[in-house]
Amino acid sequence: MTDTFIGKPDTAVATRTLLAGGFVIEGFQRQPTHIEYRCSRVDFFGVTVPYVVAIFELDAPKSEHLEPLKRSSAADGRVLAIVASAPGPAWLSWSEFLDSLGGAVPTWRALGIGYSEVLAVSSRNELPPGIKGEPWKVFEDAVGDGLEFVFGRRVLRLGSQLRGQRVGDQITQTPDAQVLLIDAKASKHSFDPSMPELRPLKEYVQLQRQRQLGNYPLSGSVVVAREFARGEKDLTEISKDFLAEAKVPVAFLEVKTLLSMITDLTKDPSIRTAINWSRVFTRGGLSSERLFREELAAAKEQRYDRHVPLGALARVKAKIRWLGDR
Repeated sequence: MTDTFIGKPDTAVATRTLLAGGFVIEGFQRQPTHIEYRCSRVDFFGVTVPYVVAIFELDAPKSEHLEPLKRSSAADGRVLAIVASAPGPAWLSWSEFLDSLGGAVPTWRALGIGYSEVLAVSSRNELPPGIKGEPWKVFEDAVGDGLEFVFGRRVLRLGSQLRGQRVGDQITQTPDAQVLLIDAKASKHSFDPSMPELRPLKEYVQLQRQRQLGNYPLSGSVVVAREFARGEKDLTEISKDFLAEAKVPVAFLEVKTLLSMITDLTKDPSIRTAINWSRVFTRGGLSSERLFREELAAAKEQRYDRHVPLGALARVKAKIRWLGDR
């Protein structure tokens, strides 16, 4: 599965990702060859570090593009970070830039005022005040918005756009490359995920496994509901039965847990790429708030740098030009 946010630099995505990553944007200019941010962020030691972030759509910026940036950033006493579509010896690729900040922030909707109410009300198969449409569709969209922020990856909407075809509601990818098929279940009462209720999802899974051949394999499926009518032990057994038939596990995510994930990750979006999402979503059973918090705590304790994900640390430090080294 290819993430469209990784393919080509996008101004709106870059702006949201910088802001969510703790940067204060002080100025913005669109140049003929690139977009240019003047921004700052408080580092681990409490020092405010000023930056110039220049993002090119070119695969490889030319020296005549870079030299003026080096001179102007040096004159202003700013760290220069150069981003291009492809990786290079003196700049970050677009994907490296996003990963260094914990992944893209495709939309602000999950961070907006009223999102939690929309998610909670629509999960009961009711329309939230002031919103038109079908409640189940509102819930699907709200779940997709939430997961887009949690994972920093695009959530492809499938079911509501391909009515009449055997497809799941949505599909997405976690930062650790787990492809998940998402099934949002709006219901007035607690949802009972018995095997008969999950039969359509099993068919979606079987089709999607075929679609993913030659690409990232389907890692699991996730049912999202306001709450479940079965306890954690029963959900684990149901997932085992589902795995035996569909060849991938099914995880169960409650709305309150999704909201907790969003709240916790809003405090430090960069931590998203350090979390072991496979443990949260692909071992099957209930994806509980306790399990997520365990993984969140482990990610914070075990990665080397609290502000830059471990996998991108070396490339970021090697490629960002500090003024003192010039």
